[in-house]
Amino acid sequence: MTYDNFCRWWDSIDGKTKISIFKDYCSESGCDDEFWDFDDEFFQMFAEKPMEICRATVYGEVDFQDEYIRKDVYGNFETLSYYEAVEEADNYMEEIYESGCYESYIKTF
Repeated sequence: MTYDNFCRWWDSIDGKTKISIFKDYCSESGCDDEFWDFDDEFFQMFAEKPMEICRATVYGEVDFQDEYIRKDVYGNFETLSYYEAVEEADNYMEEIYESGCYESYIKTF
């Protein structure tokens, strides 16, 4: 797929799909901007370190109404709304194209 076709396809897919592709890209590439669903599973990942959860929440920027969460450069939690998460995925569009991690999501285009 050419980059132009990829861009047209990317613009045609929904935000949830973009977020899923971005998460796959981060898992494969070790992207520093990786984020997770802001739910109980996220906190279970850090369950062994409850004080770390408290510290990262207090010193971070956490809005409990947001849907996604990540660690900032200082290791503190930072939440993202759905729209911020989609925007983050959009910012990595070129890297996602180059990695090819989107290919399993293409049905027909």
